[in-house]
Amino acid sequence: MFKRYDGIDAQRTGPAHVEGGGNSERNDALSHSLSALSSRRQEAKKTKLQTRAEFGATDRFLVGPNLGDYRIICIGQLTSPIWAHFDWLGDVAISITSSIDPMAGLVRASKFPPNRLLLLCDIDGFDELEKAVEALVQFRRDHPDVTVVVASKGFGAHDFGVERAMLADASVKLPTGKVAMGLALGAAISNHRVIQSRKSA
Repeated sequence: MFKRYDGIDAQRTGPAHVEGGGNSERNDALSHSLSALSSRRQEAKKTKLQTRAEFGATDRFLVGPNLGDYRIICIGQLTSPIWAHFDWLGDVAISITSSIDPMAGLVRASKFPPNRLLLLCDIDGFDELEKAVEALVQFRRDHPDVTVVVASKGFGAHDFGVERAMLADASVKLPTGKVAMGLALGAAISNHRVIQSRKSA
């Protein structure tokens, strides 16, 4: 009888040794497959860690030193340009989650601990601009500790100031590149602290 090994054991202990009654070719093939699986998983983990290290070394100035302490929730319709940023943001932040339904996304955000939570919302996913404004203003009132960045194809330009503080800590015109998105997120974190300090003063 052959002993059975799963991929978890292979990953933890290396290639499994399979005892059998003389079928050495099958044993070698299974051992080779498990070894290859383990190598692929280790390489994927190494690549992810390398990506984080490279980002920290070369692009950290874009988002500032604090984004790595944040969880991010992205909200946008399936065709939203913000999804172009999903992977690299996931490599930087503690975690990143998504929602294609804007109201469901806001509800999800409300369930997270608010400290060091960043909401990136493409407001074009709302049926009407008025609904987006109402929903975000109410969200800001109910969850003032959440950092918010709004994005839209309809914005005339990026706004990294606090002029839209009732809605968000920064805003981004879509589509946009990695540099502008990184600057927006970094500015939002800084702006949020300024806004909070004004309220407590």
